[in-house]
Amino acid sequence: MRKVRMVLVLVLLMMMLSLISVAIAKEPSGPPGPKHWVSARADYWEEVWQNGERHYLAVWDEPYGHNPHFHGLGGDRVTCCNTHRCIGNWTWWLTHPKSKLGVPKSFRNFCGVPFGSKNIHNYSATVWMD
Repeated sequence: MRKVRMVLVLVLLMMMLSLISVAIAKEPSGPPGPKHWVSARADYWEEVWQNGERHYLAVWDEPYGHNPHFHGLGGDRVTCCNTHRCIGNWTWWLTHPKSKLGVPKSFRNFCGVPFGSKNIHNYSATVWMD
């Protein structure tokens, strides 16, 4: 009986020590560090030529862009012109080291102009902040 009690006490002691060590090893929680996801406005336009055709890219200096949005008059829904799909389906040309979203010419230069389609700051996306 004494041996059983002794083993039980030792097991309980080891469990308590392991819980204490886990609590000590855990980092304190606080505000997000320098590496986290943020919603950011695009930084600038970039024009690229491919096969003799001009393309417009909204560029973020941060990587891994996704979940784009339009903040001009009418929001995301006005990006759904007849000639292309809505902003959530537009093509990311590059996501590292910068994020580059292809903005359809038909939206940027025609159907989106009354809504602010040429203003780079009307475009946002979720990016990784280093």
